[in-house]
Amino acid sequence: MSYKPLTEIYVHSPDQYYGEYPRRISSGNAVISEFMINMTNAFHVETMDVFNMIYQILRNDKQISLLFAALPQYLKEKYASSLLAREIEAICDTEDRHYDIRECARAITNRNRPSVYSSLIIGYDRILKRENFTIDEPADIRHIYDAYIPSSFISRKPDGKHFRKEEAIIRDTNAKILFKGGYPESAVNNLLSSAIRFLKREDVELICRSCIFFFFVADTYPFYNCNRILSTYVFCRLLSKTLEPITCFRMNQSLLAYRTELQNCFTICNEPSNMGDLTPILLKLLEVILHAQAESLNDLNQKNALADEITAAMLKQEDRFDHASMSVISVLIMSSIYSDAGIPMN
Repeated sequence: MSYKPLTEIYVHSPDQYYGEYPRRISSGNAVISEFMINMTNAFHVETMDVFNMIYQILRNDKQISLLFAALPQYLKEKYASSLLAREIEAICDTEDRHYDIRECARAITNRNRPSVYSSLIIGYDRILKRENFTIDEPADIRHIYDAYIPSSFISRKPDGKHFRKEEAIIRDTNAKILFKGGYPESAVNNLLSSAIRFLKREDVELICRSCIFFFFVADTYPFYNCNRILSTYVFCRLLSKTLEPITCFRMNQSLLAYRTELQNCFTICNEPSNMGDLTPILLKLLEVILHAQAESLNDLNQKNALADEITAAMLKQEDRFDHASMSVISVLIMSSIYSDAGIPMN
């Protein structure tokens, strides 16, 4: 992509830099937010790359929706459960938590059984059902956190009115400060309030708003723990309003695949010389969505092709079984394909 971060221009073309920021922020494609980064209003530019990527996302979404809608209900449930197990594994990886594959499988199979994964499973059920989701005030972020994040993941509970009371500082192995979240709690509240006002803007495409809001929540860092998976969950709830929800069942996996690139983008966007330009993180998150969609399309097409191949082979053997037996065999094999349980080739 051709978009250069202002930090890069600052280093390599300082003469150009001082004219580039006013050119970008005053352009007709700039969207300015009240959210402050280094005492500067955050903004992004809706470049041709942004429009092209959103167009491709919407095209992919139509294909995914058609493929998923064509599955019988029992296969939709098998497929969603299979994806959910992998997504929970990615969540555990993100938070450096132990993943118990058997416990996760039991919890997904029996939703009424209490489990460490129960809140995550309930959260993704809500995504799949496209349950109503609104954020009207900062306290709503705390309510989402309490409902979604497993208590065993939280090593330090929020100790302020809604959020953390003390500073959140991330350092590298040499004790160098890499990142500071909003502080004090009143600043966290103000940042989230400005982020929510941006989220409610109808003049910005929802996919763009979802990406930028993802950054705002993650950058504010309102809690001591689990900010990444919280912001991802909010991201998915927002995206599922306009995109096929099953795509969101790959979002943590795709974010993990782009972890280093996203960390670089977060660093760039927080540099004072970047002047609050969030276009780099917007482009990267759009790329993450496209990656999740490509994985979904490839997986569904492969499974459908395998199902067609096996169905054709079964039809050649239909004289060996009665109709009832063929139906049972078909259900078992299709369930194995779409749940990744493995196919008994004999």
